[in-house]
Amino acid sequence: MLLPIYEYQAVNAFFAGAETEYHQRLPWKVGPGFFEVDGKIDFVRGLIFTDTTTSLPRITPIRETLGITYRVPWALAEAELQRSEKQLMTAPGELPTDAYTLLNVGIEVPLEISVVNLRLLARLNNVFDAEARNHVSVLKDRAPLPGRNFIVGLQGQL
Repeated sequence: MLLPIYEYQAVNAFFAGAETEYHQRLPWKVGPGFFEVDGKIDFVRGLIFTDTTTSLPRITPIRETLGITYRVPWALAEAELQRSEKQLMTAPGELPTDAYTLLNVGIEVPLEISVVNLRLLARLNNVFDAEARNHVSVLKDRAPLPGRNFIVGLQGQL
């Protein structure tokens, strides 16, 4: 597979964007634990400064994330829905990218051994095996993001 060769040039550009995030612990207890919800949204718009109708290449589309976490003293479980909207504001020669939605779920269990704090974690990403392409990637037209995948890990901190 041959990949295209790109030649980049610096241009004066105009960027505008916003990002907001919300996190809330819900007021009721469920068994020994409680729920937290969080949400995020961000967008960026990039234009060539001298021609405010021409988009810059590989600018991320609007993205939204909604998550819920259940915490108990000995573990946490979480589910996260990630949405990336369709990107139609493309540079000349750049193809648009379709929207996609990913569901990720995971659990974490803290382990305390002597002076080391450990976390055992397991995560299932892209639960429904959706085809997703990252608009900012130069490989987006040839290689999608990973399909359904599973991660198991152990993280330590002194």
